Amino acid sequence: MSRERVGSGRSFEEMKNTDSGRGIVHRSRNHKIIAGVCGGIAETLNMPPTLVRVFWLLLSLIPGPLWVAYVLMWIFVPKAPAVRY
Repeated sequence: MSRERVGSGRSFEEMKNTDSGRGIVHRSRNHKIIAGVCGGIAETLNMPPTLVRVFWLLLSLIPGPLWVAYVLMWIFVPKAPAVRY
């Protein structure tokens, strides 16, 4: 049985079974400029944070409630758990 591959070259089952907690959006502790919202989205989607920030900026030029969504995510989305070594 062949497995469908996603952008990173891993199958959906491999991504679902990782310990990284993918699929749950957290505000990033590592890729943070203002509140870590775009960095957290990028980590969840396995994308470069700069690409998500540029996309967010381009979308914010279109009239709409994008900045309100950012502030709401800043308030309601928890920070990523601290990594202890």
